[in-house]
Amino acid sequence: MRLMNLILIFMAFGTASAGLEEFWGHWTNANTSSDGLAALDIGSRGGDVTVQAWGVCEPEDCEWGEAYADVYGPNSSSDLSDGAIALMTTLIGSPTDKTLLIRSSGEELLVDVFYRFVYGVGQNNFAAQYRMVQGNTPNMITGPPGNSSLS
Repeated sequence: MRLMNLILIFMAFGTASAGLEEFWGHWTNANTSSDGLAALDIGSRGGDVTVQAWGVCEPEDCEWGEAYADVYGPNSSSDLSDGAIALMTTLIGSPTDKTLLIRSSGEELLVDVFYRFVYGVGQNNFAAQYRMVQGNTPNMITGPPGNSSLS
């Protein structure tokens, strides 16, 4: 059911395709006063797409983790390196798992984050959308991923 909901949301955004290289790089939230997603690093490892994410925390942004991402095209015969529509990954964490749906919008990325509470903390699952621009953020923790689901 959850996957079907994500697919319906994905389909509602249209099918403008982009080359995978349009996703690569370091991205920061265009709204510097936003809560939630602070930054993304998108690249490749061994031919697979990887996404590393940071959330807004004080005094420094906190790492959400790193995971492989699935690449989606407009149809089953698409060349995904030239015709990618979106990336999707899930970062396993506490107290929430976060599923990221990442779409290119020219010079920006549009990222829908679906937060799923994994413990009975009395909060409802929710979704938020972020607009990301390429760039740097001075308060981001750097170094090896601390919550990587990559093997």
